[in-house]
Amino acid sequence: NGDPVDGAIFVIGNQWDFAEGAGPFSTVYQVPADFAGRIDIAADTINYRAETYIVVQPSQPPLSISASPDNLSLDQIGDSFPIRVTGTYAGGTEIDISSADAGTIYSTLSGGDSVVAVSSNGVVEARAEGQETILISNLGKSTAILVNVKVTNLAPVVAPVSDININVGANMDIAFSAGDPDGNTIT
Repeated sequence: NGDPVDGAIFVIGNQWDFAEGAGPFSTVYQVPADFAGRIDIAADTINYRAETYIVVQPSQPPLSISASPDNLSLDQIGDSFPIRVTGTYAGGTEIDISSADAGTIYSTLSGGDSVVAVSSNGVVEARAEGQETILISNLGKSTAILVNVKVTNLAPVVAPVSDININVGANMDIAFSAGDPDGNTIT
């Protein structure tokens, strides 16, 4: 059966609770009114750890969805940025539905990922210079954001040096040159 426990820490989303004693344990959690998607749950004792999750779904489809930012600029290959998608519901209630678990689907207009890739949870990653549109949908409602990737402050390019023969222990001055692909002065 394992070692006895004397208390547990529960972490649900960004909340935590502590329970004393030998268990069984329980806690109360209020699901945020402005969030839909996966909420991770963990229970820790000195000897054991258990993890699970719940998926929160809105009770109705959104009347509209919007994304933030509506335009995104990335300036380095590999840079990433999460898109926040908000659903507006009856009565004006707004819920964060960015998560794929909330039913939100992301894709690129081109259908590829040569300029940017977008994860199932809306994290955009720059792959190459260019422009792409991210299409976002949730239960029949859709929106889009424009992403521009323009790499700035590229590394200097050093001109190749021709082969040189040098005797062991000798000193030699080697001339080389470099240029900045952005046109900036190299200092």
